[in-house]
Amino acid sequence: MHWWLILAALGLLFPGQAAALTLSLYAYPSSVGVDEEITVSLALACAGCGDSYLRAVFFPSGTNYFGLTYNNSGAWISTSADKTLYFKVAAEEMAEGSWSGQLRAKVDAADSAYSGPGSYFFKVMRYTAGGSKSGETEPVTILITGPSPTPTPQPTLIPTIAPASPPRAQATASIRPLPTSIPIILPPQPTNEDIKYSQTPAPLPLFTPGFTDDGSSSPAVLGKQSPPASSPSLWGWVLAGLGLMAVGASVVLLLPGILKSHAAKI
Repeated sequence: MHWWLILAALGLLFPGQAAALTLSLYAYPSSVGVDEEITVSLALACAGCGDSYLRAVFFPSGTNYFGLTYNNSGAWISTSADKTLYFKVAAEEMAEGSWSGQLRAKVDAADSAYSGPGSYFFKVMRYTAGGSKSGETEPVTILITGPSPTPTPQPTLIPTIAPASPPRAQATASIRPLPTSIPIILPPQPTNEDIKYSQTPAPLPLFTPGFTDDGSSSPAVLGKQSPPASSPSLWGWVLAGLGLMAVGASVVLLLPGILKSHAAKI
């Protein structure tokens, strides 16, 4: 006789304990592959209980649950807010307040609570049709084997750089850029007439009288041009005229004597 039958019999012998609920896990594997499923055996004793919904979970500690439970519709259910999606044990299936059966479960490697191969706790929890947890098995240890999960790459944060404020206007004059090209002005090209006359040699300067700073004449050096004389002033012209008049008067006064002397010699 199975021990769960003994529990049911005890429930009949002690009516005051009829409302007590017992959920026991009595057959389970010691290890499971990360891609494999397991089958565990359960016994539920609860006189007067309504429909029960059973969920199998793995966890490292606390309530970091992960795992998939195979339900009555043939679907694998992970964490669900609707507890009626888990494996159902109807109240009609409870023979004299007890039930025994099997439950299928497997590891949910995509869950963030799974950190890779190793030993994890395992248990089965019961929920009511209203979604309240009511009873669970004692945790047992099951070794999960297989490759470590591939870490999910995290996005790289790019710092946001605020746009710089526009520069303030400066009091100094702005510098204008130089033109890309500077025009070159060429001298006018000589014509044929200019070339003809430019080829005629200039006559050499003769000895020309020059004037010194004191007004006396001096011969100019051949091949060199005297510096241009400054224009005489009004007083210069007056003095020159008086000099000529003096010379003329002297000639007039001396001319009769000269002629008389010449006549005497003849």
